[in-house]
Amino acid sequence: MTTTVEPERYGPGDGESCFLLGSLYMAGFGVPKAAERAFALFQRSCSAGWRRGCFGLAESYRDGHGTAIDNARAIENFDKACRSGIAPSCFSASQMYRGLNNEALAQSRLRHGCELSAGFAESSAAYFHEGSTARAAAIPAVCKGL
Repeated sequence: MTTTVEPERYGPGDGESCFLLGSLYMAGFGVPKAAERAFALFQRSCSAGWRRGCFGLAESYRDGHGTAIDNARAIENFDKACRSGIAPSCFSASQMYRGLNNEALAQSRLRHGCELSAGFAESSAAYFHEGSTARAAAIPAVCKGL
């Protein structure tokens, strides 16, 4: 099923809506797949301060979806989203720094991502039944032993 959406109706300050619509365009879910349109919406989302939009923008720059590959801008936006509390962005930044042989920054972003993941697991603990292994599974394997 394809739905008609009107991205123009979302104002420049509506970061969440721009991010969600960009994600739909990136996946082609309910709308035609359009990486360039997704990229533009992620830019608007990030500019509006929606941290997940910065993560989507960083992935676009890293992977060349809707734009040319630009590792410097990818790292810049992964770092921005990481500082705002998006753990997967920290892990992506860590991988990119590791690829640049900057082990100090790679470890820093990895630790921050692990701290964010552990905090999420702790805050979600109330939803786990006694004896559940879900809490442990919520922490990425790369974080165990840090």
